[in-house]
Amino acid sequence: MSKLFWIAIAVALAVALLSFVTRRPRDARSGPKLGPGSLQNAPLDRIAAAIRAGHKIEAIKLLRESSGVGLAEAKEAVEQLEKNLSRHGTIAIDPPQRLVADPDSVPGVRAAVAAGDTIEAIKLYRAHVGVGLEEAKEAIDALRARR
Repeated sequence: MSKLFWIAIAVALAVALLSFVTRRPRDARSGPKLGPGSLQNAPLDRIAAAIRAGHKIEAIKLLRESSGVGLAEAKEAVEQLEKNLSRHGTIAIDPPQRLVADPDSVPGVRAAVAAGDTIEAIKLYRAHVGVGLEEAKEAIDALRARR
């Protein structure tokens, strides 16, 4: 084989190696990242409807089209929205930080704990503060432990 043929092969291999070494990581090519406020323009009602109907792929498509994020980020976000929907009945995004009230300060909780009605105390605390079941149970258990 001619010397020119081997030079062409060497150049092609060098170009392939150079393009492989300098390429960006996969997630850097996937588009913008989701961050606080990046879903402001997303059609959350349509996304929630798709999630409720079990159409996760449709929800991912809607999110990608409206926010411009990559597939992996949209899938992760839809899965988080799905968890929020199943746990809290809402797809709330970045819920505002709330101050968790002392159970003693919630009307009726102290009396329910004193009467031994832990379930009622948890219900009252959840309704007043707006926390999940686990957080409310932990708060009431802490209150019972202080007594």
